[in-house]
Amino acid sequence: MYQHRVDPDVPIEHVAGTVKDLIQEGKVKHFGLSEPGAQTIRRAHAVQPITAIQNEYSLWTRGPEKNGVLQACEELGIGFVPYSPLGKGFLTGTMNEKTKLASNDFRSILPRFTPEAMKANQALVDLLGRIAKRRTRLPRRSRSRGSSGKSRGLCRSPVPQSSTGSKRISARRMSS
Repeated sequence: MYQHRVDPDVPIEHVAGTVKDLIQEGKVKHFGLSEPGAQTIRRAHAVQPITAIQNEYSLWTRGPEKNGVLQACEELGIGFVPYSPLGKGFLTGTMNEKTKLASNDFRSILPRFTPEAMKANQALVDLLGRIAKRRTRLPRRSRSRGSSGKSRGLCRSPVPQSSTGSKRISARRMSS
């Protein structure tokens, strides 16, 4: 079970304890967190071992390297699942400053998707394109393969896939 986004109104120890109870009852098999900070990871893991952490991570977004998240995952033996390894589509080479995003596309509110930012970041995409061409791969193929490696604690799928599905339990419900 993933907690998508840490709820600042519910202590992470309480969430981890509730998940621990659910695991002991056989209702949940694994515990994961999406976008926690390094200290939150450590506090939750002290109560219930975490299987996986999910954070945005790509050639464009390197936060987990700098904010201690990857280090915490390595130290604690927690799998790391990068989301948006292709920079929410920008690193595929199919977008540029002339790309018009629909008003209901969540990227339209992100500063990195303004025409000015996309133009400034085009040099990175061009570099990826040259590297991919030398390797006879499309830019998305080149980065996709690289992001699934085992180095630095990264893993493809740290949690065995279940055929039974999952149920959402909100952190607010857990606190009552």
